[in-house]
Amino acid sequence: MFINVAASGSPVIARWSNNKYYSANVLHKFNHQTTVIFTDGDKLTYSNGDVSAVLPDQAPSEVNVAQHVVTKYKGSKKYHIGFVIAKSADGYDVQLDDGDEDIYSLSQLRILSNQDSPHKRKLER
Repeated sequence: MFINVAASGSPVIARWSNNKYYSANVLHKFNHQTTVIFTDGDKLTYSNGDVSAVLPDQAPSEVNVAQHVVTKYKGSKKYHIGFVIAKSADGYDVQLDDGDEDIYSLSQLRILSNQDSPHKRKLER
């Protein structure tokens, strides 16, 4: 599996060195690497094999219970990793990794690729 983003200029959400996610744009893709530029002007280059490093900034068509997602928490500039614990008419109940929980609409979620998690195993019991 490889980073799956479109060409240069595409909006993405990328993981910074602090393991938090921020808005960015693809600067270029070359030689099995993707370089992004963050909104503050900083740049990072990722191996295309690191599928959780750069995510397309587009809402998914569907999210399932037990999927990992990234979302902005209550007006924050950074994205937080979360886990969908329930789906209702109001939206998706997401528990963030820091323990906070809130309801999000589909348009606020981005799927985080390739995450093995103890959360999923708990739901399967």
